Amino acid sequence: MIETFHIGFNDIAKEKIYKLELSEEQKEALGFNKNKNDKTIWDYFDNYLNDKKLKEYLNTEFTKAINKTLPKEVKEGCLYCTGNDENIKEEDRKCYNYHVEGQMNEFFAVWWFVNIVENNKQLLSDKEALKKLSIKLYECFLFKDGRVFFDLRKLTMYCLEQGFLTLSKIFAKNDKINSLEIINQAIENLDSEYLSIKMFEKTEPYHIEPQKMFFESKRKSIKEQLKIDRLKSKQNQPQQNDSIKTDEKYKTQYLFKVGLLFAKGKLNKYFTVNSKNITVMNSEYTAPKIAKELGNNSYNKYILSSINNYTTDKENGNKNIFNSFDMMTKIISHCEVNNIPVDAYFKSRLPIE
Repeated sequence: MIETFHIGFNDIAKEKIYKLELSEEQKEALGFNKNKNDKTIWDYFDNYLNDKKLKEYLNTEFTKAINKTLPKEVKEGCLYCTGNDENIKEEDRKCYNYHVEGQMNEFFAVWWFVNIVENNKQLLSDKEALKKLSIKLYECFLFKDGRVFFDLRKLTMYCLEQGFLTLSKIFAKNDKINSLEIINQAIENLDSEYLSIKMFEKTEPYHIEPQKMFFESKRKSIKEQLKIDRLKSKQNQPQQNDSIKTDEKYKTQYLFKVGLLFAKGKLNKYFTVNSKNITVMNSEYTAPKIAKELGNNSYNKYILSSINNYTTDKENGNKNIFNSFDMMTKIISHCEVNNIPVDAYFKSRLPIE
């Protein structure tokens, strides 16, 4: 992937550039005026900025940066730069080629930026944010010896950052299931793009991983919110008879008792959580040893199956608290009623019903 680009002359000091002024008739004959309604790249960019004075300021600062970094011999040998002949023809100035080259790089940078914006329509939804992003484009130019370079990676990261902020607002307003479908499709598209790039390029595409991290984080967050919404919905269901006390016999079960210890975070010191969000028992402990420390040897199999993540199809899989949506929701409800803080990891393991 290209990170920094520069378009320039092989021998900038010796190149001879001539301006060609065309009449309206000549432009018409060459087809330049075929459709006067067609927008140029600069038309798009000017709309993003929506501020003529700001555009003039950016252009002035861009020109100053080229002049400031011109090689010493160019400055001293240029009649215009030294002020000895301010009326000299533009193309006869020693600094002229540097400015032409700079304008070419400026144009291609703006062209790249416009294409990014127009292919990511969410960036168009916030006019003020787009204006700030357009200004940041000029922070991506690098100037050395009067030559202009452009940091494409930096621009890409600026665009991604703004895109993430805009998408977060959209997801917050959208239906959660619909958002998950959009996110899943986006991740699938990014995987396909990554494979396509790797087939033809040796370098690592730097713009894909941040996007995947963003979408995967959003997916996890939305899934967690769906679980919470489902739990709230269950809690708010009307009881058939308020005078009948809820059956709380389940609180005598070892699955509840061990699960409550997990919910309180009392078992956290006995395990670690790996990169897949799964518990792994710490090497210095065994389930019998933990049960003994907790004062009830009957907890043994419940601790073992929960920390070792036994699936429902395995023997004692029914003793794994993380397999029981019903019991976990009862434990969470019990904690909320009794003002007991629930461990974040315990909540994150709430299975889909």
